[in-house]
Amino acid sequence: MGHLQISRLIPAPTSEVFRHITELRNLPDWLGPASFSGLQVDFPSSLPQLKERAEFEAVFVRFGVSVHVVARVDECELNKRFAYHQVSGFFRSWSHTQVLTSHDANTTVLTDLVDFRLPYGIFGALADDLFLRNDLEKILMHRLIRIEHHFQDPHRYKPE
Repeated sequence: MGHLQISRLIPAPTSEVFRHITELRNLPDWLGPASFSGLQVDFPSSLPQLKERAEFEAVFVRFGVSVHVVARVDECELNKRFAYHQVSGFFRSWSHTQVLTSHDANTTVLTDLVDFRLPYGIFGALADDLFLRNDLEKILMHRLIRIEHHFQDPHRYKPE
């Protein structure tokens, strides 16, 4: 099983960061531009209000391969924590927890905790060791940096 933990200081209060990260319509902007990772995201149905046990769907396209993912919210603790896991999709298992900690009145530490397991037994483990873990870490860090940029100057910042 793979585990990633990445943190970043976000120049905004926890309430604003929480509101922003729980608006899934922002996901394509956080992961973009597609030229960075080749990853595109679309939502085939309307997004639900994010609360515990809510499910949402996304279609991820990368390298010409399209994967339909269904995820379920496990935790939605206002201004503190948001967690979901994959119900179906590419990974054998995937859980993503976002923890918000107040650094000071106008700064939040946003931490991503990701646990994942690939299918395909030894071949999945080999793919994880050779490239996937590093690739996921880059994508998640890129996401945190784009969230940070959003709050550095929300009137000037425009997704690429």
